[in-house]
Order: sequence, then structure tokens, then C-alpha cells
Amino acid sequence: MKIDLIIKNIGKLVTMENSFWIINNQGESYPTLDKDIEIDYLIVGAGLTSLHTAYMLSKENKQTIVIESDKVGYGSSGRNTGKITSSHGLIYENISKKYGKEKARLYYEANEDGLKLIKDIVKKYDIDCNFENLPNYIFTEDEDYLNQLKNEYKEKYQRYNEIRRELKNNYGDEKEKQRKLDLLRYQLNEIQEARLKDGEESELEERSKLIRNSEKIAKNLSEAEMAIGENTIDLIGNAIRALEKIGNIDRKYEETTTSLKDIYYGIQEISSNLSGYLSDIEFDEQEREEVETRLDIIDNLKRKYGNNIEEILKYADEIADEIKKIENVDEYNNKLKNEQK
Repeated sequence: MKIDLIIKNIGKLVTMENSFWIINNQGESYPTLDKDIEIDYLIVGAGLTSLHTAYMLSKENKQTIVIESDKVGYGSSGRNTGKITSSHGLIYENISKKYGKEKARLYYEANEDGLKLIKDIVKKYDIDCNFENLPNYIFTEDEDYLNQLKNEYKEKYQRYNEIRRELKNNYGDEKEKQRKLDLLRYQLNEIQEARLKDGEESELEERSKLIRNSEKIAKNLSEAEMAIGENTIDLIGNAIRALEKIGNIDRKYEETTTSLKDIYYGIQEISSNLSGYLSDIEFDEQEREEVETRLDIIDNLKRKYGNNIEEILKYADEIADEIKKIENVDEYNNKLKNEQK
């Protein structure tokens, strides 16, 4: 993995005011950029952040160039203690107060991930930099600072106990873990096989109600259709034609004729609707069994996993998350144990 590093030397002299790292490591010289080039990314400055960014980009096969006006690590990167840590003074108490414990935890995990990444890079490339794990201490000689230190310790001690409880309850026993996995997988499979859909139950219940009452519906629709019948429509039609003959004599006859026409057309529409309703109620036994079987499946799942389909599907998502957690519990527990250290 090659990162092109071009440093423009301007001839600054190393003095005793510089850091130990700069004094004791003259570094390598790189050619001056003397022509136009095309690249994916240009990074200005060869400090730790810039070089790490270039390293990560190069892993993605991005052509990357770093330019520097002085020497590698000459700025703030060359004037640090060389300490890599996730403990930065009393910052966790401040983060917890301002943003909550969850944000403080995320900040800690991000720092731990960064520390691990550096450690992995050192090991992978066999970098001779005296990398070693050492204890970290925070102390104070200021009385006013002591209470803050105690609060920081309290925060970390509480988190330490949280981790202990989580590790204890985190399926530590292999048999218990497998038993829990088998149960959750069975439940998830049962829900997934049902292929539930939002709104499905209400549609099925409406259909089932129609099927159960199909005989009653058909009988009463037939009676209503017969009561209206063609004779009723014809009689109203005759009445309209009779009134039309005298409509020009008095306005009230014309208005009555208009009203009767509205009734005539309305009854015609109702008669047509009743015929359509009768044709729609033709259900077969197979459809009835399919609807009832589907409702039984949903009722069975409701007894086990939720009051409605929405709750059942939500529970399925929770199961899937827990299965994933259990399957990766060893990795998760190791992460907790590292934090506990």
C-alpha cells in the first residue's frame, strides 16, 4: 500500500526548542512537487491525522498525495507525549452532564476503537515505535479539583458495575445461550412463515362476517329487490308522464314532476345496486375455510406475541436483534471486558 508523500523542504533548522521526537528523528526527505498531477485526494499537511487519512484512503485504492511545507510530523503531531488513551482527564463526567451517559459511552468506544486500530497497524507492519500497554492515572494536588475527580471515579465505578451485571446476565452459560437461541429462532420462524401484513386482519374479519351471513344477506336482498321490482319503477314512470302533461298549467305540478324524477332515477340505481350485491355474495366453501384458517393463524400468533399484527411484527424485529446479539455475544462480552479494564 503506497502513499505518495511529497514534502517541500524550506530549510528550517532544528533547535533545542523542538520536541524530543523532532530532535532525535531527522526523518526522510521527499521530492518537491514540480509538475501538475491528477489524483483522487490531496491532503495538505503531514501530521498524524493527515497521514492516517491517507493510509485509510489508500486501503480503498484511492490515489492519494500528501504535501507538506516542512517535515513529517513537524507541527503539533511532533510535539505530543506519544500517549494514546481513552482517558482524557475528567472529560467523561462533563460529557455525561451535558449530553447524557449514552453519549459518554459512545465517546469512550470511539476512542477505544481508535486505540485498537493504531495497535493493529503497529502489529501488521511491525513498526518499531516502542508501543506498549501501560496503566493510566489521573491525580490532582488541587482541593477544588478533588470533587470532580471523585465524581469521575463514581461515573466509572457505576459503569464498571453495569458491565459486571451485563456480563453476568449475558448468556454466560453455553447451554442457556443455546436454549434461548433455539426458542427465539422458533418464534421468529413461526412469525415469518405467517407472512403477516398490516391491515390484513380487519379485511379478513370483514370477509368472514359476509361469508357467515351470506344466506341471510341473500334472502333479504332478494326481498328488497322484489319489493322494488320493475312494477314499482313502471308505476312511477307512468306517474311522471301523467304529471308532465299538466306541468305547463301550474308550476307546482312541474316541481312535483322534477322531484318524482329524482325518486325514479334513485330507485333505478338502488335496484341495480341490489342486483350487484346479490351477485357478489356467491361464496364457496373453500374460500370460507381459507379465511377462517388464516384468522386462526393470526389469533394463535396474537395469543403468543402481541395484541395485533403491528405488535407481532415489532416483536419479530426485537427477536431478530436479540438473536444477532446472542450469536455475537462472545465478541460483545470481550468488548465489555476490555471496557471493564
